[in-house]
Amino acid sequence: MPAAFFPAHLQRPGHDANKAWRAARKSARVHDAGSILMVAVEASGSGPESEAAVVGYAWWTRPEAASNVASVIGASEEDLKSLGETFPPELDRDAVTDMRKALLAGEEAVFGTGAQRHWYELEILAVDPNHHRKGVGKQLVQWGLEMTIREQKDVFLTASPMGRPLYHSLGFKEVGTLDMFGATYTFMVYKNNPDSVIGTYTQSSS
Repeated sequence: MPAAFFPAHLQRPGHDANKAWRAARKSARVHDAGSILMVAVEASGSGPESEAAVVGYAWWTRPEAASNVASVIGASEEDLKSLGETFPPELDRDAVTDMRKALLAGEEAVFGTGAQRHWYELEILAVDPNHHRKGVGKQLVQWGLEMTIREQKDVFLTASPMGRPLYHSLGFKEVGTLDMFGATYTFMVYKNNPDSVIGTYTQSSS
C-alpha cells in the first residue's frame, strides 16, 4: 500500500488508520460474489488441540466481476460503502483516486477501452513476513493459475517491485510500467486465452 495514501500529517497518534482501512476492505471482499479468496494456513499441534494460523492469502476477481478499480472511480458515497470502501480522515483520497485512475488506464491499454471483462485479476497477494521465502506466495499464485488455465482465461495483475520477480518466475509477461509515488509498478499478464489480443501500456509524460 503506497505510503502516500496515509501521509504523516493526517495521522492521529496511537491509531493505525491504514490497518483499520485494510481490515474493512478485506471484510467486504469475503462477501463479494465476484471475489475469490485463497488462504494459506500453517497447522500446529494435532488432534482436537491443533490450531491453524493464516500465513498468506490471495484475492482474485472473476472475469464476470466488474473492475475493482473502475467500479469505485466516480461512485457515490453510498455505493462506495457497499463495496467496503471507507475513507477515514487519515486517508488522502486524492492520492487513492489518482492511483486508481492510473491503474484503470493500464487495464484499458492492455485489454481495450470498454472491453467486456474476460480475464481474472490477482488484486492482492500477501504473505506474513515471518513466512517469506517459504514458497507460500508462489503456491497461492499457482493455485489460482491452475484455475485460470482450466478455464482458458487470461490473468492480469499490477506487480510491486517486491512481487515482480515471483510473477516472472511463474511465467507472467510484462506489458507496461507505471511510476507513481516513488515506486515502479509493473502491469503483467499470464495469457491462457488463444483468441485474446493483449496490448501494452506506455505511461504519459504529462
